[in-house]
Amino acid sequence: MVDWIGEKLYNKYGAQSVGVWDEYMKKFGLGVSTESGLPKEHKGIIEYTNIEQAGSYLASMAYASFGQSGKYTTLQLAQYTSTLANRGERIRPQMATRIEDQNGNVVKEFEREVLNKAEFPDQYWNEVIAGMNTQGLRAFEGFKYDLARKTGTSEQSVGGKLVENGVFIAFAPRQNPKLAVAVVIPEAGFGSQSAAPVARKIFDAYDEVYGLDGTPHPKKQDENGEDGDGD
Repeated sequence: MVDWIGEKLYNKYGAQSVGVWDEYMKKFGLGVSTESGLPKEHKGIIEYTNIEQAGSYLASMAYASFGQSGKYTTLQLAQYTSTLANRGERIRPQMATRIEDQNGNVVKEFEREVLNKAEFPDQYWNEVIAGMNTQGLRAFEGFKYDLARKTGTSEQSVGGKLVENGVFIAFAPRQNPKLAVAVVIPEAGFGSQSAAPVARKIFDAYDEVYGLDGTPHPKKQDENGEDGDGD
């Protein structure tokens, strides 16, 4: 990652490389508010701008390349995943589609709102999305949709002890995506083993009610009223 990203940016921009990196991160919603409207929303913690701590601009870019100099909330990761799915469009998170009064009259509706767009050639998006492959992920065995995903393990200091959090981001279907998901399981180790199974349940639940292909796929019930496999 250092050779592909950090070092190349440093060689091109020198001392300005950190600022260029930071600009890219913010376009994807990392290090800025998601603008969800939630009270006291955290913007995350950015450490790659602390050149003295890193030791040099190149060292700062090296840490940033591995994602070790940024700490972000799960909602920020979800917005980031959605931005990838939408090929650069950063969408404001909505907690509801509408507000109704006690009589069922619509008081307010919430529409899709694009906060900003990261502009890149289509070939760049194609390369990134194609690289988010699903092969070998046990939690999604038998999943009938083409899933774009990334697993990870983030380190965090808790009470002076370094712990590893399981992280998983994904959207589906890969083409014409309907749902973007981010899951973080504290102190759970590898994301593929801890966070991915939780994400699978979220995708399955969405598919049952709304349909990842646009058609709901509710689970069938057997004669005893227990859930069975859907179509």
